Amino acid sequence: MGSSSTSIALTQINAAVMGSGSGTDQLSFNLETRDWGALATTGANIFSGSQGAPTTGIEINAASAFNRSIINPKSHLVLKTGSTPVLGTVDLFTVTVYYTSGSETSYEGNLLLETGGIMLLETGGMILAEDA
Repeated sequence: MGSSSTSIALTQINAAVMGSGSGTDQLSFNLETRDWGALATTGANIFSGSQGAPTTGIEINAASAFNRSIINPKSHLVLKTGSTPVLGTVDLFTVTVYYTSGSETSYEGNLLLETGGIMLLETGGMILAEDA
């Protein structure tokens, strides 16, 4: 994994939900990058609009899908979700962020959120989950 003094380039983001609804459960999400020391401020969206994570999963790996794919050193990567599911009832939400850092290819393990919970995961910067 790259150091906190190295930018990372996002290459793929996978997301899925598990719900107790009819199997068509879905949650909207986006990722933001926020400058070091400015976590409480609004950041720059990774996607131009919210994405929908269904129970069957979504794999986003086209460079054109990212509004911003380079994350500056020591930046925060913030996962934002809608406050209510788009469809059904969402009990769990998982996201995997794949990226490169210098000549090393790496990825983060799953970020798993239980409804109403917050989980922090460090990646040289930080991934922080919050309700939008």
